[in-house]
Amino acid sequence: MTRPLDIIGELSLMSGSNIELSIKANGRIIELQVASLKDGYSLASELNGRQQLTQKLEQFQEVLAMSDLALHFRVAKRIVALLTPHSRPTLLSRLSGVAPVELKPLALLLVLLRL
Repeated sequence: MTRPLDIIGELSLMSGSNIELSIKANGRIIELQVASLKDGYSLASELNGRQQLTQKLEQFQEVLAMSDLALHFRVAKRIVALLTPHSRPTLLSRLSGVAPVELKPLALLLVLLRL
């Protein structure tokens, strides 16, 4: 059995298309945050194709399982999606091509409405 990881740190990155991505880790949760849904969509679109995105997410889910870590995606300070070893993809996740990710429709709606 592999040993769980605890990760602590903060990192800010700028994508090639000038989108700021904040990464914070505290223990077993890694949080990726962007300012808007548009920024999040743009970052996801930078990967080549829907199938490649799904494959990368599935591979990353395996790494999270081995390390006992969870990934939270935040937009405007709301958790809109989760990727954990036990994520349950929603219908919206499957339709969006991010099936390993558990999208949070209510949180997405609140971000869209800017509440």
